[in-house]
Amino acid sequence: MKNWGKCLGTLLCAALLFAAGGSTVQAEETAAPISAEQLLQMVNHQSAVVGNAHEILTETVRMTDTASGKTVETNVVVDTTANRHVNHTVINSNMTASTGLNRSAVNESWAVIQDNVRTTYTRNGAVWTPSYEQLSETQLAQLAYQFAPAGVSVAGSTVTTDGSTYKLTGVVNAVNMKEFISVLTEAGIQTSAAAFPVTIVVDAKTLLPLSMTVEMTDLKVIGYPHITASAVAVTTYSEYGQHGTLALPAEVIGNAA
Repeated sequence: MKNWGKCLGTLLCAALLFAAGGSTVQAEETAAPISAEQLLQMVNHQSAVVGNAHEILTETVRMTDTASGKTVETNVVVDTTANRHVNHTVINSNMTASTGLNRSAVNESWAVIQDNVRTTYTRNGAVWTPSYEQLSETQLAQLAYQFAPAGVSVAGSTVTTDGSTYKLTGVVNAVNMKEFISVLTEAGIQTSAAAFPVTIVVDAKTLLPLSMTVEMTDLKVIGYPHITASAVAVTTYSEYGQHGTLALPAEVIGNAA
């Protein structure tokens, strides 16, 4: 994720310089006979039980020059397949980043978590470069529930349903968004918010999350007071229980340097 941050930071900076220069019928939603706290607790439990899924994270940063009216967007798509267990976790991720300047970058990585150590292999041509990180017990506990919305508070929220899904809103602690925030920081974009609005959609039958949307508004662009910025991070979840055999390929191990 650190390499992705540098990559996206470069694209955002380029976009910043540029900026300086049909309807869908939806089912009616009604109040659901369950509290937000109860639903979130069940989502956490179900997510931990399943342990593997396919995730697509789409991060969109929009910057607008109020003087010229120019707007540019940077889109980052992180396609992740993960097989998580208490003692051994394998994660494969592919990231594509692009801007309105037709600039793009791609990054692929594999991560293995075992014996409290996360080893991340990042592709560089035919070579996979490993990096290592010692994880605390708290970090390991959070990873075990990665499919669940970590750090989300839904106090006072009302759950709505359209019959097939539940929807709840809340706030997510900025600490749990630190990787995305670090990407913005590298591009000279800052936020002082301690939490951000989040909307979670849950499958009413399986009680597994289908999507999570985090909104970040009123961002500050250092050195450019006339430029406004906002960001949205949308994660969609699918293919639960279909990746229990995901393992680190021999190609990655054999070409590690």
